[in-house]
Amino acid sequence: MINMNDSETIDQFLPFAKATASKFCAMPSVAAQYDVDDLTQELLIRVIDKIQEFDESKGMKLSTYGCQIIKWRAGEIHKACVIKAERGEGYLASIDAMDGTSEDGGRSDDWHPATYDDASLHYLESLSERDRDIVMRHTVNGESLRSIGRDYGVSGEAVRLWHNAAMDQVREAF
Repeated sequence: MINMNDSETIDQFLPFAKATASKFCAMPSVAAQYDVDDLTQELLIRVIDKIQEFDESKGMKLSTYGCQIIKWRAGEIHKACVIKAERGEGYLASIDAMDGTSEDGGRSDDWHPATYDDASLHYLESLSERDRDIVMRHTVNGESLRSIGRDYGVSGEAVRLWHNAAMDQVREAF
Protein backbone atom coordinates (compact mmCIF):
# COMPACT_ATOMS: atom_id res chain seq x y z
CA MET A 1 0.00 0.00 0.00
CA ILE A 2 1.35 3.42 -0.95
CA ASN A 3 1.19 6.47 1.30
CA MET A 4 0.57 9.34 -1.11
CA ASN A 5 -1.77 12.28 -0.60
CA ASP A 6 -4.08 13.59 -3.32
CA SER A 7 -1.90 16.64 -4.01
CA GLU A 8 1.19 14.50 -4.61
CA THR A 9 -0.80 12.18 -6.87
CA ILE A 10 -2.07 15.12 -8.92
CA ASP A 11 1.40 16.65 -9.18
CA GLN A 12 2.91 13.38 -10.38
CA PHE A 13 0.23 12.37 -12.90
CA LEU A 14 -1.17 15.70 -14.14
CA PRO A 15 1.17 15.99 -17.17
CA PHE A 16 0.35 12.49 -18.41
CA ALA A 17 -3.38 12.87 -17.68
CA LYS A 18 -3.49 16.18 -19.57
CA ALA A 19 -1.59 14.75 -22.55
CA THR A 20 -3.91 11.73 -22.64
CA ALA A 21 -6.99 13.93 -22.35
CA SER A 22 -5.73 16.13 -25.21
CA LYS A 23 -5.23 13.08 -27.41
CA PHE A 24 -8.68 11.66 -26.68
CA CYS A 25 -10.45 15.03 -26.96
CA ALA A 26 -9.15 15.25 -30.53
CA MET A 27 -11.67 12.49 -31.30
CA PRO A 28 -15.09 13.96 -32.15
CA SER A 29 -17.00 11.36 -30.13
CA VAL A 30 -15.13 12.33 -26.95
CA ALA A 31 -14.93 16.05 -27.72
CA ALA A 32 -18.71 16.16 -28.00
CA GLN A 33 -18.99 15.19 -24.34
CA TYR A 34 -15.75 16.34 -22.69
CA ASP A 35 -13.32 19.20 -22.96
CA VAL A 36 -9.64 18.64 -22.14
CA ASP A 37 -9.88 20.03 -18.60
CA ASP A 38 -12.96 17.94 -17.71
CA LEU A 39 -11.42 14.76 -19.07
CA THR A 40 -8.12 15.49 -17.30
CA GLN A 41 -10.02 15.88 -14.04
CA GLU A 42 -11.91 12.62 -14.66
CA LEU A 43 -8.65 10.77 -15.28
CA LEU A 44 -6.99 12.21 -12.17
CA ILE A 45 -9.98 11.32 -10.01
CA ARG A 46 -9.62 7.69 -11.14
CA VAL A 47 -5.90 7.70 -10.31
CA ILE A 48 -6.57 9.17 -6.87
CA ASP A 49 -9.21 6.47 -6.24
CA LYS A 50 -7.02 3.60 -7.44
CA ILE A 51 -3.54 4.65 -6.30
CA GLN A 52 -4.23 3.36 -2.79
CA GLU A 53 -4.50 -0.14 -4.24
CA PHE A 54 -0.92 0.00 -5.58
CA ASP A 55 1.19 -2.93 -4.41
CA GLU A 56 4.87 -2.56 -5.22
CA SER A 57 5.46 -6.21 -4.37
CA LYS A 58 3.83 -7.07 -7.72
CA GLY A 59 6.89 -5.66 -9.49
CA MET A 60 5.40 -2.58 -11.13
CA LYS A 61 6.58 0.99 -10.63
CA LEU A 62 4.14 3.49 -9.20
CA SER A 63 4.50 5.72 -12.25
CA THR A 64 3.68 2.82 -14.60
CA TYR A 65 0.70 1.82 -12.47
CA GLY A 66 -0.71 5.37 -12.49
CA CYS A 67 -0.22 5.73 -16.24
CA GLN A 68 -1.95 2.39 -16.85
CA ILE A 69 -4.93 3.59 -14.79
CA ILE A 70 -5.11 6.78 -16.85
CA LYS A 71 -4.92 4.91 -20.17
CA TRP A 72 -7.50 2.35 -19.04
CA ARG A 73 -9.95 5.02 -17.87
CA ALA A 74 -9.50 7.08 -21.05
CA GLY A 75 -10.22 3.95 -23.10
CA GLU A 76 -13.36 3.26 -21.07
CA ILE A 77 -14.58 6.83 -21.58
CA HIS A 78 -13.86 6.61 -25.31
CA LYS A 79 -15.76 3.33 -25.57
CA ALA A 80 -18.75 4.85 -23.74
CA CYS A 81 -18.72 7.90 -26.03
CA VAL A 82 -18.65 5.69 -29.13
CA ILE A 83 -21.55 3.60 -27.85
CA LYS A 84 -23.57 6.72 -27.04
CA ALA A 85 -22.92 8.04 -30.53
CA GLU A 86 -23.92 4.70 -32.10
CA ARG A 87 -27.20 4.80 -30.21
CA GLY A 88 -27.91 8.30 -31.46
CA GLU A 89 -27.38 9.89 -28.06
CA GLY A 90 -25.42 13.08 -27.70
CA TYR A 91 -23.09 13.82 -30.60
CA LEU A 92 -24.73 11.85 -33.43
CA ALA A 93 -28.24 12.98 -32.54
CA SER A 94 -27.15 16.62 -32.51
CA ILE A 95 -25.51 16.29 -35.94
CA ASP A 96 -28.63 14.67 -37.39
CA ALA A 97 -30.77 17.42 -35.93
CA MET A 98 -28.54 20.11 -37.46
CA ASP A 99 -28.40 18.75 -40.98
CA GLY A 100 -31.81 17.09 -41.09
CA THR A 101 -30.51 13.76 -42.33
CA SER A 102 -32.93 11.79 -40.22
CA GLU A 103 -36.38 12.53 -38.88
CA ASP A 104 -36.07 10.07 -35.98
CA GLY A 105 -32.55 11.15 -34.88
CA GLY A 106 -30.98 7.96 -36.23
CA ARG A 107 -28.44 7.38 -38.93
CA SER A 108 -29.38 8.14 -42.51
CA ASP A 109 -28.27 6.20 -45.59
CA ASP A 110 -25.82 8.94 -46.56
CA TRP A 111 -24.16 8.92 -43.17
CA HIS A 112 -20.37 9.16 -43.23
CA PRO A 113 -18.16 8.13 -40.31
CA ALA A 114 -16.06 11.29 -40.51
CA THR A 115 -19.10 13.21 -39.26
CA TYR A 116 -19.81 10.63 -36.60
CA ASP A 117 -16.73 9.51 -34.75
CA ASP A 118 -12.98 9.42 -34.66
CA ALA A 119 -10.96 8.32 -37.65
CA SER A 120 -10.63 4.73 -36.44
CA LEU A 121 -14.30 4.06 -37.15
CA HIS A 122 -13.82 5.47 -40.63
CA TYR A 123 -11.08 2.91 -41.23
CA LEU A 124 -13.29 0.11 -39.95
CA GLU A 125 -15.39 0.53 -43.07
CA SER A 126 -12.43 -0.61 -45.16
CA LEU A 127 -12.31 -3.95 -43.31
CA SER A 128 -14.13 -7.03 -44.51
CA GLU A 129 -17.57 -7.58 -43.03
CA ARG A 130 -16.23 -10.43 -40.87
CA ASP A 131 -13.31 -8.41 -39.53
CA ARG A 132 -15.46 -5.36 -38.85
CA ASP A 133 -17.98 -7.54 -37.00
CA ILE A 134 -15.24 -9.11 -34.88
CA VAL A 135 -13.64 -5.77 -34.01
CA MET A 136 -16.95 -4.17 -33.08
CA ARG A 137 -18.19 -7.13 -31.06
CA HIS A 138 -14.93 -7.66 -29.17
CA THR A 139 -13.47 -4.16 -28.86
CA VAL A 140 -16.60 -2.05 -28.52
CA ASN A 141 -19.08 -4.49 -26.98
CA GLY A 142 -16.57 -6.53 -24.95
CA GLU A 143 -17.81 -9.89 -26.22
CA SER A 144 -15.41 -12.77 -25.66
CA LEU A 145 -13.37 -14.16 -28.54
CA ARG A 146 -14.64 -17.64 -27.75
CA SER A 147 -18.26 -16.49 -28.04
CA ILE A 148 -17.57 -14.82 -31.38
CA GLY A 149 -15.71 -17.94 -32.51
CA ARG A 150 -18.78 -20.08 -31.82
CA ASP A 151 -20.78 -17.91 -34.23
CA TYR A 152 -18.12 -18.37 -36.93
CA GLY A 153 -17.51 -22.05 -36.18
CA VAL A 154 -13.86 -21.52 -35.20
CA SER A 155 -11.81 -21.35 -32.01
CA GLY A 156 -11.34 -18.23 -29.93
CA GLU A 157 -7.67 -18.34 -30.96
CA ALA A 158 -8.61 -18.08 -34.65
CA VAL A 159 -10.82 -15.10 -33.83
CA ARG A 160 -7.93 -13.52 -31.89
CA LEU A 161 -5.72 -13.83 -34.96
CA TRP A 162 -8.39 -12.28 -37.19
CA HIS A 163 -8.99 -9.51 -34.64
CA ASN A 164 -5.27 -8.70 -34.35
CA ALA A 165 -4.85 -8.63 -38.13
CA ALA A 166 -7.86 -6.31 -38.48
CA MET A 167 -6.58 -4.00 -35.74
CA ASP A 168 -3.18 -3.91 -37.45
CA GLN A 169 -4.91 -2.74 -40.64
CA VAL A 170 -6.69 0.02 -38.71
CA ARG A 171 -3.45 1.10 -37.00
CA GLU A 172 -1.56 1.14 -40.32
CA ALA A 173 -4.20 3.44 -41.75
CA PHE A 174 -3.27 6.04 -39.15
